[in-house]
Amino acid sequence: MSSASPSDRPAHTGPAAGRLPAGPDATAASSPARRFHISGLDALRAIAVLAVVIYHVGPGLLPGGFIGVDVFFVVSGFLITTLLLRERARTGRIDLRGFWVRRARRLLPALLVVITVCCAASLLGGPDLRVHLDRQVLGALTFSTNWLELAAGGSYFHHTAPVLFMNFWSLAVEEQFYLVWPLLFLGIMALTRRPAPRILLALAGAVASAALMAGLYVPGEDPTRVYYGTDTHAFGLLLGIALAFAWQLGRGPAAGLLARRAPALGLLGVGTLVVAVCFAVLTEDGAATYRGGLVLVSLGALAMIASQLGPAPALGRVLEARPLVWVGHRSYGIYLWHWPVLKILNDLAPTGVRTPAWWGVQAAAVALTVVLAAVSERWIEQPVRRRGFRAVLLGAATVLSAGLAAIGSADARRTMSSRLRAALAGGLVGVLLFGTAAVAVVTAPQRSQVEQDVDAAQQAMAESQQKARERAKERAEQRASAAPSASASAAPSASPTPKGSQCASPKPEDMTFIGDSLIAVSAPGLMQQFPGAVIDGVPNRKWDEAEGLVRSHLDDGTLGPCVVLDFGTNGGIPEPGVLDRVLDMIGPDRDVVLVTIYGQSTFIEAANQLLWDQAKKRPNVRIADWYAIASTRPDLLQSDLTHPNIPGGTVFAETIERAFQGFGKR
Repeated sequence: MSSASPSDRPAHTGPAAGRLPAGPDATAASSPARRFHISGLDALRAIAVLAVVIYHVGPGLLPGGFIGVDVFFVVSGFLITTLLLRERARTGRIDLRGFWVRRARRLLPALLVVITVCCAASLLGGPDLRVHLDRQVLGALTFSTNWLELAAGGSYFHHTAPVLFMNFWSLAVEEQFYLVWPLLFLGIMALTRRPAPRILLALAGAVASAALMAGLYVPGEDPTRVYYGTDTHAFGLLLGIALAFAWQLGRGPAAGLLARRAPALGLLGVGTLVVAVCFAVLTEDGAATYRGGLVLVSLGALAMIASQLGPAPALGRVLEARPLVWVGHRSYGIYLWHWPVLKILNDLAPTGVRTPAWWGVQAAAVALTVVLAAVSERWIEQPVRRRGFRAVLLGAATVLSAGLAAIGSADARRTMSSRLRAALAGGLVGVLLFGTAAVAVVTAPQRSQVEQDVDAAQQAMAESQQKARERAKERAEQRASAAPSASASAAPSASPTPKGSQCASPKPEDMTFIGDSLIAVSAPGLMQQFPGAVIDGVPNRKWDEAEGLVRSHLDDGTLGPCVVLDFGTNGGIPEPGVLDRVLDMIGPDRDVVLVTIYGQSTFIEAANQLLWDQAKKRPNVRIADWYAIASTRPDLLQSDLTHPNIPGGTVFAETIERAFQGFGKR
């Protein structure tokens, strides 16, 4: 995501022009030195960044808030192409070096400051804050965050540690666009003479990108590949490009409509409605999101931009309200700062989700984000945009050397101006921050605590399953020797079927735990509480894998009469029918404990409700309410605020034991 600098903002001539502007070419040609502005784009940027921030503060607050990034993509595609068209119309050429230098001045100062400050601050928290920090910084500096994370198996939606710069994936997509698109632009302009073929090329690219996203998306699997991919997520940029080429025409029925306020208002209304509905209904794990939903968002944003291109922009005064403009001007900085600030503060002050303390931490994070973005924009970004990197660095070096020289002289210290003192202090703080950040990157761990705990538990879980298979084999042999005829007719999945009174205080060897990373991480506590139980936990498992896993344990004879199922941390419950199928397969003669899930994802509440519904309608099902425990005891959780730590693993096991005790009351 990026917001254009003031000098980069193409504009709208406004009602005073008395006619519809003939697109960026004509405007630039008629007034080459004039800086002008498209009404409403700052408001659009402000709305988009606020949606993203709200989503990251609490996904349940605005389920589709993450699509704000797609709004930025459309804006960027439109603005950058408009800038290139204006320059070509004014000078007859494109100064590639100048373009890239302006982009670097706009993007790099804030980015470097955020990386330096947040890397240094990460040393204040636990080591999980710095997991793969070296890779994250490399991705940010080489504009390749999205592809590096994909190559390393990273996920936007599911992770076992707070990924400090996870939001930089969209910056990588945009920065790749800034590098490649000017070159493609030159080729397209050389090969085509009229805007119409250019529009068709951009639209064809958008269709191809959207089709690739829809085709590569697999329901039930992690959608990070299609979400992160520049190829699968380029349609918003391409739609913005198409609109810029269309505006170049400046004539025809569409232009005539935009010359009147009513159609422009209608276009704005439709676009706003589309985007607002998508904010409310699209979810991170929904098939509709990746099979047309994000394209629909982009089209809505396109309509909102188009509504502002006529001589009388729709709701011009409203969309130019000072607060919206202020946020829009700083949207880039707000986007950069908000995620790492949230992660750092939540790590330093862990609280239960949606508790008063949690709301306080989130509010503090948002306030700090706004302050940091404003300070960065005023003291870092603007000077570099106005003067350039070299002038700013030379000035800083001059001030720093003068300040250091003054320190050695008592007379100079007394006469040193307050401005020089402040500059010297700022320079020294900068040097200290840079050194601290370097230490954080160099010492960054490569495995999160959750990953280490899972690795440590793998051997023990494998041994528990092997011992269970051996016991099942021995029981089968004993049944065969005692009653050959009965054994011959018995199903391979047959097992003791004690009633509720036995599962109310089960023998550990009668218990089978099947689930995802929560089972794996809690394995030490489960083995201590239930020595001899079968424990089968693997990260990233989902409910749609549960049928196959239960079938495998039935076939092995390792599915005991007392079963614990814990899935849904990654993706919730895709559809209610999967629960019925799994529980029907287990059968009514086994007692089952379902574990509620905890986290900040949008699906948590709905998934847990489905689990409770099963407990209400099936007498052999009980609930271990881990959500109720974890939501009030952040001290029992790892840094990701999802998985239990060592004490949490013990409490996790105790919660399951209490759930089994409930079978004695039926």
